[in-house]
Amino acid sequence: MHHYRHYILCALLASGSVARAHAAEDTVLREQFDAMQKSYEAQQDQLMILEQRIRELEEKRTAVAATTTAKPVVATAPAQVTDTGNNYGQSLKDSSEPAPSVEALYQDKSGFFGGGNFSIEPGVTYSHYDTRQLLLNGFLALDTIFLGNLGIDEINADTFTFDLTGRYNWHQRWQLDLDLPLVYRETTYQSAGAGGASTQFSEKTVIGNPRLGDVSVGISYKFIDEAPGRPDAVASLRIKAPTGDDPYGIKLRTVPGNDNLSVPDKLPTGDGVWSVTPGIALVKTVDPAVLFGNLSYTHHLNESFPDISPQIGVKVPGEVDLGDYFQFGMGVAFALNERMSLSMSFSELINGTSRIKQTGSSWQTVTGSDANAAYFNMGMTVAATQRLTVVPSLSMGLTPDAPNFSISLKLPYYY
Repeated sequence: MHHYRHYILCALLASGSVARAHAAEDTVLREQFDAMQKSYEAQQDQLMILEQRIRELEEKRTAVAATTTAKPVVATAPAQVTDTGNNYGQSLKDSSEPAPSVEALYQDKSGFFGGGNFSIEPGVTYSHYDTRQLLLNGFLALDTIFLGNLGIDEINADTFTFDLTGRYNWHQRWQLDLDLPLVYRETTYQSAGAGGASTQFSEKTVIGNPRLGDVSVGISYKFIDEAPGRPDAVASLRIKAPTGDDPYGIKLRTVPGNDNLSVPDKLPTGDGVWSVTPGIALVKTVDPAVLFGNLSYTHHLNESFPDISPQIGVKVPGEVDLGDYFQFGMGVAFALNERMSLSMSFSELINGTSRIKQTGSSWQTVTGSDANAAYFNMGMTVAATQRLTVVPSLSMGLTPDAPNFSISLKLPYYY
């Protein structure tokens, strides 16, 4: 019996030793597994960072090869890598950064640019406007027969505006600009119905040689930077000075042979009054597109003139109160490739009624001086070189008060 107990005790001790051996081996294996898992996670983090750096280098090489316009990253939030305790956590560039062509059109819509503090922008704009109207001066007899003078008038106006705009950008937050326009105008007046005969036709062209228009200066402030949930917001204030030739007191002369047609002695190049325009613009990047919108209000100051009468030999001093107007627009632009982008927008200008007051008299409303001009606009932005951008655009009038079409070409160069 004693021997059986001895054997049983030995067996128990042996089994305990085996269990302890298995437990020790299990602990070692778990420790090795945990160590390998930590090493694997660290390697994954390193691979992520190396992959992101390779993407950055490829994007930089692409940007240099495309010679696109330099500009800071357009409001993209940097992606974050979680710190694993191995000092690999850092801010990385988002792989969804907009294409360089989107950045070029962004700076065209927002007005802010990078890669320097100054830009100069020469540009030319051609506008064409024509209108036809039937003038009846008389009365109907028996509701069918017209007795009196019949006039069919047509006006074709062509305007070339050469602009030179300079912009100074301070810390990507403030911007000052100065615009100097040179205006050339050519207007043809046509009329039929002289003496009541519809076959009598007259034509007269008035040319305004290139002269200085109304110079304007503006200041802009970007008070909100774009983020994933909000757009860039830019507030602006523009002041326009009456440096061009004003349209008041210009005499109208009757064309010989047609008493229905009167043409001005000369063509104006400005409004003749000071104006102040506050505004706001919003720009949101949705790669590869840019959404934008703007709203502004222009207030004209009253101005006195030594003569406001269009009659020959008559001089009437007085004041002019041009109607204020609202202007708004919205559109979308998107990248076609690395160097070219296309934009489409709608804009509208709603002008209030103007008034005049002769010295010693009360204010009188100018009939037909209110206007509603709507446009559909198409534009293109081409990054020609690293500093030069080419911006052609086409604007088509949608209402009778708007020009039939306008074509412009701007060449901003960034220093």
